[in-house]
Amino acid sequence: MIKILNFHGEVIYTSQSAITVCGAVEEAAKAGANLTGANLQGASLIDANLRGADLTGADLTEANLVGANLTDAILTGASLSGANLTSANLTSADLTGANLYGAILTGAILTGAFGKVRVDIQDFARLKEER
Repeated sequence: MIKILNFHGEVIYTSQSAITVCGAVEEAAKAGANLTGANLQGASLIDANLRGADLTGADLTEANLVGANLTDAILTGASLSGANLTSANLTSADLTGANLYGAILTGAILTGAFGKVRVDIQDFARLKEER
């Protein structure tokens, strides 16, 4: 059993079948669970299918989201500071107020993603150099 907690340590989702945090988060997203405020700091979510997940205000600081599918995800006010989003798909994701300081966005797909985000100008300089 894996429990996903919020910032207050309260359980917001419990998976009876997942054996990894990644599996529990994918299961929650697929079930349409509300993951608002989820504490996923440093989580390994490599290749996770989080399509349409509501991660409003979630803490994904330093999370490994390499290859993750975040299409249509709601990341309003989420912290993705220092997260690795290499090759992640953020098509049409709502990034309003998200913190992307120091996030690695190499090869990330941001087509149709919207919202004002907080980023370090060096992050965009690196993206431009990589193209």
